[in-house]
Amino acid sequence: MQQYTIHSKQRGLVIIFATLAMLVFLIIAGLVIDTGYAYYKYRQAQTAADAAALTGAYEIKNGRDTYNNVSTKALAAAAELGFTSGTDDTLVTIESSTVGGNQVVSPTTGAYVGDTSAVRATVSDAFPSFFLSVIGIEQIDYSVSATARGGVGVSNNCIYVLGEENKEKMLYVTSDSQLNANCGIVANSRSNKGLYVSSGSEINATTVETVGGSDISGSSVSCSVEGADCPTDKNSDNPPTKVADPLANIPAPAVNYSTCDYGSPGGSRREVENGTINPGTYCGGLLIKGHVKMNDGLYVMRGGGFVVDGSGSSAKNAGSGGVTIYNTCKNACTGSEDDEKDYWAIELKSGSGIELEATKCNGSCSGYEGILFFADRNAPESPEPEKEPRNYFDSSASSTFKGIIYLPQQSFEVTSGSSGFGAETIIVSKYLYLSSSSVLNISSLSSGENPITSEVTLVE
Repeated sequence: MQQYTIHSKQRGLVIIFATLAMLVFLIIAGLVIDTGYAYYKYRQAQTAADAAALTGAYEIKNGRDTYNNVSTKALAAAAELGFTSGTDDTLVTIESSTVGGNQVVSPTTGAYVGDTSAVRATVSDAFPSFFLSVIGIEQIDYSVSATARGGVGVSNNCIYVLGEENKEKMLYVTSDSQLNANCGIVANSRSNKGLYVSSGSEINATTVETVGGSDISGSSVSCSVEGADCPTDKNSDNPPTKVADPLANIPAPAVNYSTCDYGSPGGSRREVENGTINPGTYCGGLLIKGHVKMNDGLYVMRGGGFVVDGSGSSAKNAGSGGVTIYNTCKNACTGSEDDEKDYWAIELKSGSGIELEATKCNGSCSGYEGILFFADRNAPESPEPEKEPRNYFDSSASSTFKGIIYLPQQSFEVTSGSSGFGAETIIVSKYLYLSSSSVLNISSLSSGENPITSEVTLVE
């Protein structure tokens, strides 16, 4: 009888311990399930916050920087990912502050407080728990944030000489000429004399780098950044490596080679003497004489090039939205074109001048913001420095540009006393040549107008 009682008590204890173990197991399982689901919801919310911050930062980059516009676009981006502010427990906020009585986008928390080029988005939400409600936790609240801004981790260069051949004088400054830049200069030449500065000339920049060597004869190269070799070349302790085409990912404008807005295929350049011209496709190219103003938009040169004629001729913006000049061939370029009517480069002849700004993103964007001259990547290449096709400013040509000169396969030359550029400009060319007391003054484009340096990046 006593033995039976002991066995009964043991069975009772086993049941109790088993029940307790099962309860502990269920609690642990519930915790795992609820925690896993919480992490899933957290990642969804973080993705939405990232999208909202990036969308807002892109709006600022493209000049649409009012608080109402940025916040509307950012909230819409979060809503597309399932987080609509004001629905159930969801709240999406774009941090802002008041400046001069106006509400402006700028973080009020985090590492970028007060930075009006940054956008900080916060997504807050809650979801009901499954098993944790057994221990009194009815819902799980969470909040995530993200900050994005433009111009982060990007190049400070404003002159890119892309030619890689083992040829001398691919970046060549000679005969009392000056190349002045408040930014960096890079050259890909592998030659021992790829960078060549001679005859009383100067290069002044923040940094100067060439993959190959440099030859400085009776001239000077000065860099404002302390501690680096000037120039930095293959003989330096930290020799530079070649740079890629910084605009390689920007698509070329779509061209209909079967139609013309002005001129005819294979015809002569359209001559304009004074007046105002409109964007469109110019078959045979464009020759500007006298004083001409250019309405905003994309100008396509189908053969014949863009030429500003001799003394007294000029081209200026007619509006505030800017222009892009795309220089292509009479027909789709093959690289073998050898006739002026099939393809010709950009020329500013003796005594001419240009005061032009590149296309801007005013309300709507074209994809070519910041680019002033764009040479077809498939157009004939300059086989070596000072060989056709040569894009050049000649004999006291005077210009003020705001925009990128993009000639990735061709030579760019400033010669015979040309006074060069003012304002904000970036040059991307295969070769660069200055001679005969010419002066080229380069100031890099601001990040909001510069497709090379206006990257938008998550920073927090």
